[in-house]
Amino acid sequence: MKNQLLALVICGVALSAEAFAEDKVQGPKKDTVEELDATGIARVLERGDVNKPTAITSAEELARAIPAKEVQTRLQKTVDFTKQQILFFAWSGSGGDKLTYRLDKGATGPVVIFEYQRGLQKNLVAHVRLFAIPRNATWKVQPAR
Repeated sequence: MKNQLLALVICGVALSAEAFAEDKVQGPKKDTVEELDATGIARVLERGDVNKPTAITSAEELARAIPAKEVQTRLQKTVDFTKQQILFFAWSGSGGDKLTYRLDKGATGPVVIFEYQRGLQKNLVAHVRLFAIPRNATWKVQPAR
């Protein structure tokens, strides 16, 4: 019984490792939205506009938008610019500001709808958010409902 249980555990670990390896080989999923790690990006209390994110579609554009080399390297390992683009949001607002998203099917391809809700606190905070979206997706920012 003990040997059978050990064999089942080993098989389960092997199957999990295979599934993990397959995910790694496939790379980023083309038709999803993924929030990326914004650690290391300078947060400046300048008046950005949450309604006008910067679209980054290549490594060259990434270098212009985010000068920190370690952040560029990390994002280039995560994003496949042949299938994805990055939306770089930077704005100043309340500490309670919220930015959410949903992915819809549009007539000509995916549509990413970001919803922005202003916070109620009277403090001023720098916000930085990064999202990988499908390269062929259109997007818009609208007030939260």
